[in-house]
Formats: sequence, C-alpha cells, structure tokens
Amino acid sequence: MRTYRYKTALLIDDNEIDNLIHTQLIKSISLAEQIIIKSSAMEALEFIVHSIAHSLSLPDIIFLDINMPLMDGFDFLESLELLPSKVWKTTKIVMLSSTIDAGEIRRIREHPYINTFICKPLTPLALTQLL
Repeated sequence: MRTYRYKTALLIDDNEIDNLIHTQLIKSISLAEQIIIKSSAMEALEFIVHSIAHSLSLPDIIFLDINMPLMDGFDFLESLELLPSKVWKTTKIVMLSSTIDAGEIRRIREHPYINTFICKPLTPLALTQLL
C-alpha cells in the first residue's frame, strides 16, 4: 500500500497539458492520494465554497497557476482570504508560474498565503522538495 504525503491536491490551471503533466508527476512520487483539477480560479473557488458549505474535506495542498483569464492566482488568493481562516491557514499553497518578471516573483515570494513558488513546468525534483 502506498503512503501519500497529502490526502488531496487541488490543481488550478487553465492549461490542460500542464494539468496532465502535473497530475502524472504528483502520482509518480505519491505526493497526493487524490488529485482534483479545476481549469479556472473561479471554478476552484466554487469547489472550495461548496466543500465548506457541505462540511467536505478541503484540499491539503493547492497548486495555483498565476496567469489565468478572468481571475488570476492573486485574485483567487484575495477571494480565499474572505473564506473561513481554516482554508488559508491549513492548506499549503504552491504558486506555479513561468514568469521571469522580477516584480511578479517578488510579489509571489512576499505573499503571506503562498508557501512555495515553483517555476512551471513542475519537475520531479521540485515536487520531491515538497515531501
């Protein structure tokens, strides 16, 4: 029987190929037993609100893309802050981005809810460091 670091991981990314690759990598190192994919920040927020309203388990770790249409990763985090504190205090948030903009990287690193920043695409080495 496999041992997993996290029960549930939530991937939030509008890129289907990245989601496929990231899912396979997460599975390959047994990082999470269950992987939930949401293709927009709004869809992910609705999922979390629904989980709270119905007393369902929240994700243990969120992999959040920064650049998405309509609601980006930072907008998602602002919305998350309006939810009960157990959401953003107990869930590990990993920001994913391919940005090379120094200002954006600084903003990511200074954000209080972001635990880790990883350049996209995920690699086995980067994921192993989360174990």
